[in-house]
Amino acid sequence: MKDVRKVKSMQRIAATILAVFALSLLTSPSSAQAQGDCPYYQYCVWVDANQSWPYCHWVGNDADYWNDWCQSSGGNEYLAADSVTSYQNYGAPAEFDSVRSFKEAWGAGDLTWLASRGDRVGWVGSVGNDDAESHYWYNG
Repeated sequence: MKDVRKVKSMQRIAATILAVFALSLLTSPSSAQAQGDCPYYQYCVWVDANQSWPYCHWVGNDADYWNDWCQSSGGNEYLAADSVTSYQNYGAPAEFDSVRSFKEAWGAGDLTWLASRGDRVGWVGSVGNDDAESHYWYNG
C-alpha cells in the first residue's frame, strides 16, 4: 500500500512541476519584449518602436553610429545610424543628466532629441524617426 501512495504522490509532484513550467512559458515575455530591457547606467536605442526588436546600448558617448550594429535575439544585426525609433536613458543619478542625440555623426547637424535621465520614449516622432547618427552625455 505504501508503494502505491508513493507513486501517486510522485505523479502529483510531477504534474505540479509540469503545470508550473507550462504556466511560466505562457507568462514569460517574448524575446522581442525581453530586448526592451535597458541596462542600468546606459543609454539605449531601438530600431523599432516601443523598445522592441534590435537595440544598441552605451555607457558613454558615441560620435558615429555608422560603426554600431544593433543586435536582435534572432542573431540579426541592424546598423544604428539612421535607424533609431525609440530610446531610453537609464543613466545613474549623480552622473550625467541627459543625452543629446544628433542628426549627423560627431554631434553635427540638428539636435534630434534630448533624453533626460529616466526618459523612456516609445517613438521619437516623425521629425527624429530614423534620423540620428550620434549622441553625447551632458549635464545641464
